[in-house]
Amino acid sequence: DGIVDKFIGDAVMALFTNPESALDAAVALVKAVHRLETPMGHIRLGVGVHTGRAVLGTVGTANRLETTAIGDVVNTAARVESMTRHLGSNVLCTQAVADAVGQPVRYLGQYRVKGRRSLVGFYQPLAVYDDAVRAQVDGAAEDFASVVQFLDEGGVPPCTALESYREQVPADPVAHALVGILERRSNNSF
Repeated sequence: DGIVDKFIGDAVMALFTNPESALDAAVALVKAVHRLETPMGHIRLGVGVHTGRAVLGTVGTANRLETTAIGDVVNTAARVESMTRHLGSNVLCTQAVADAVGQPVRYLGQYRVKGRRSLVGFYQPLAVYDDAVRAQVDGAAEDFASVVQFLDEGGVPPCTALESYREQVPADPVAHALVGILERRSNNSF
């Protein structure tokens, strides 16, 4: 239910008819790319998904016209994608997407992103994890929710719930990213 709108350097912008299809495609893309092996190892990619109204039309000049989507929804999706490296998840989505989809997602907290006055809530689709890690994530969900609440309240290290979560789910890259966020926060740089 989607189309590739454009290639921007090493990025791809795709448009979908609904958020469920967009999130399904993002998870499928990450899983497919993860199976690829290159001489330099696995390819890491980040996908940001947001939903809303966009303006579709032709932009440019007589010498170079292109059809594209523009608007706040496009800018926000790009900002969501840029947070994948900070939050340790290959796929992130916003509250608007989380509210519109039927698949399980977990809340990762609210963060400030470039171009937005208010904080943006970030969510991760749990389908990105294999069954073994997913079982661990589900089993430690209460500790993880405590960590996110601590972060949302402006907490700085130490965070005993985060240490407990990391012991229960050592393979979760989001936990390692949250450690970094807390450390930067204690140094007043995030």
